[in-house]
Amino acid sequence: MATLIVARDQHGGIGRDGELVWHCPEDLQHFRSVTNNKTVLMGVQTALTCIKKPLTDRNNWVLIDPARTTPPTLTEPDSGWRLVTSVYDALKSEPDLVIIGGAALYHDLVYHPLVTDAYVTELHHTYECDRFFRYKFDYPAWMGGIVKQRIDNEHGANFTIYHYRKVSHAAMGATP
Repeated sequence: MATLIVARDQHGGIGRDGELVWHCPEDLQHFRSVTNNKTVLMGVQTALTCIKKPLTDRNNWVLIDPARTTPPTLTEPDSGWRLVTSVYDALKSEPDLVIIGGAALYHDLVYHPLVTDAYVTELHHTYECDRFFRYKFDYPAWMGGIVKQRIDNEHGANFTIYHYRKVSHAAMGATP
């Protein structure tokens, strides 16, 4: 089963020009704890602009479009990147896959039945963003709770980290 992990501002903003526009060390620490020793799946733009080099202690998979030219930095021998052409094959072949972005990948996979968990950091602030993920993780499709929260108006970013789990139709007593 796969997990989605995302940090976003109050309006669903997840970045600008391929970069995070905030610095929240506690969220980065949470990201590391969720993804460490797992396989992470990202889009090409996330790999090139946000991540830039393979994350240590993780298998770094990049979803590419075989009809497009793949940037040379991703195809160099021993680059640390594994290129995959089918998100569905990746989901089926890797039992501990963590989807780390970008926006198009989040939108494509949030509805996929093999994506069963989501860690969502909600930053209590609005940032200048050009990429958004505004999906609402709510009942009856998802159930969740707070993992961590920081409200401190004097020091750094205020945030809440939620963990959501997809509710199966069988558990709800309904058929899909």
